[in-house]
Amino acid sequence: MEFDFFVPLCRKYCNFGDYAQWVNSLSKFKSLKFYFFSMKSKIIVLFTLLLAANNAFAQSDLTAIKDFESERYQALVDGDISKTTQLISNDLLYTHSNLNFEDKQAYLLALKSGKYKFESFVTDSTQYVFLNKKTVIAAGLVHMQGRYFDTPYKLDGRFTAVYIKRKRQWQLAAWQTTKKVN
Repeated sequence: MEFDFFVPLCRKYCNFGDYAQWVNSLSKFKSLKFYFFSMKSKIIVLFTLLLAANNAFAQSDLTAIKDFESERYQALVDGDISKTTQLISNDLLYTHSNLNFEDKQAYLLALKSGKYKFESFVTDSTQYVFLNKKTVIAAGLVHMQGRYFDTPYKLDGRFTAVYIKRKRQWQLAAWQTTKKVN
């Protein structure tokens, strides 16, 4: 097929899941006399379409990540351990601002025991880096209030988070918080 050389580009830069879908999308161009364009024109047009498609996918992924973050923060404030369990990866790496480190089991145990109680959990100025369509790094400002061993605390600082997508659901894989120095 004359479009075979575009398949590697599709797999690398586009979210089309399979070859048949890719070929089907390209076959629409034949009806537009696409095959009369020069090879250079074909490459330019297809590269532009790939970039546009990738940008559209990135925007929907960004919305999904932001929704996921809001859901996770609300679950923490609500003390919803069941929901929090679903939203964090089994191989979670969680580093607190006091340098305490916990895996998923230790983190959930601490939440269940009441060691950490969140009254508010807000982030802003967050920037996102999509490493691929299943891995995102987020970094920004974090503002938390709550109780640590029944002692009130307030934390303003920076965070870095790694999110992964498994079985069509985003999960927190790693979290690092750094306190703002006065």
